[in-house]
Amino acid sequence: MNILKWNKYLSVYQIIGFSLVIIILSINCIKEGGLVIYLIPMAIIAILPFLLVSVFVILPRNKNETKIKRAVSFGLIWLIVFSLFLPPFYETGGILIALFCILMGILGCFFRKDLEKQIAIFNSVGTIFLSTIILEQLTGFLGV
Repeated sequence: MNILKWNKYLSVYQIIGFSLVIIILSINCIKEGGLVIYLIPMAIIAILPFLLVSVFVILPRNKNETKIKRAVSFGLIWLIVFSLFLPPFYETGGILIALFCILMGILGCFFRKDLEKQIAIFNSVGTIFLSTIILEQLTGFLGV
């Protein structure tokens, strides 16, 4: 399978998965009430770059090449900037996540000329992030 198809499949997975995660999180937060409602915008801020890049990857390439490049650049910058806010809140785990995100951002900048590899790196990070959320929700649901 070539990298173009792989990127499209990962993008569809992320669009569907992140949309469902936001809907389920919103419903649960509204049921809980109180200050838990503030988790909704925080989750949207964390998920926004992955959704943005995924939507632009599905668009036709020849017409939207510059839009896709801008979306990937914005996503990589957002990934690095957002990860810098994690260490004060999550201590050791936040530092590890921040280092991973910074490394992926630098790797994405290294492949600046090859857009498909940049998208593959960004989609891989998004897929790992989404799969982790899904597994965490499943283990909580199953009581494991």
